[in-house]
Amino acid sequence: MTLAVRPECRRHGLGRRLMDGLLAEARRRGAEEVTLEVRAGNTPAQGLYASMGFLAVARRRGYYPDNSEDALVMRLDLTRK
Repeated sequence: MTLAVRPECRRHGLGRRLMDGLLAEARRRGAEEVTLEVRAGNTPAQGLYASMGFLAVARRRGYYPDNSEDALVMRLDLTRK
């Protein structure tokens, strides 16, 4: 799944609301953790995920085929409140 917000719609809380909905559904379905990849250069998204409790746990070198950018792997433990 890819989650994105159009550039002209950013900085209005839409990404957070989308993530809140996805996390609520994951919890409802009994998921214990959520893992995502984010471009190493996408610091705004990394900040959003970190503010929601995600932790960077790994780096995937050359992950994105369009420019060989690294991906950060971030994980959220849904069993913790």
